[in-house]
Amino acid sequence: RPRPTSSSLNYRTNSQRFGQTIGALSAGRSLCVFTSATANVSLIVHGYFVDGTALRFTPVTPTRLVNTKQTGRQSLIEVPVPAGADTVALNVTVAGASNGGGVHVFPCYDPSVYQAPFSFAANETAGTHVIVETSDASTICVQVAADALLTDVFVDLTGTFSPGGALEYNVAAPKRLLDTRLRVGGWTGRHG
Repeated sequence: RPRPTSSSLNYRTNSQRFGQTIGALSAGRSLCVFTSATANVSLIVHGYFVDGTALRFTPVTPTRLVNTKQTGRQSLIEVPVPAGADTVALNVTVAGASNGGGVHVFPCYDPSVYQAPFSFAANETAGTHVIVETSDASTICVQVAADALLTDVFVDLTGTFSPGGALEYNVAAPKRLLDTRLRVGGWTGRHG
């Protein structure tokens, strides 16, 4: 299969970036990683989709679960998620950090299972999409590895995975839907 023109993660020189992506394996059950510059790469498998009785996805209107501007800043946040969800899809964002740091999202039953790490620089608003297994108590945990008293965290639920979910996963070839640098998609020019 030819290398796709879409990217799963972008990074700057001398920076650490974490992200998640869902993609298809080759017929030989392997995948390839390409980087446009010399870089260290780490791949972590969080799950997989199969035929049969696997979990199914139910998208939801994004719902804010955590806003530390309202609840107060903490280094470890236990977040209740919908009952019956075995796994959840979330957007996690940090803002207001005076120092760089990292965020780890994991099932509360095992803090050693960091399922969705990402890093941020001082004074940067940064976010990522994560898919995280839930605890038996229907919670996930968010740990801020920085000066937590100076970092706001926002967690938005975007969907749940359960045996009775609404949608099954179907593999699609990666396709770039938007790239303002190349004038691909609905907009041109820089945004934000």
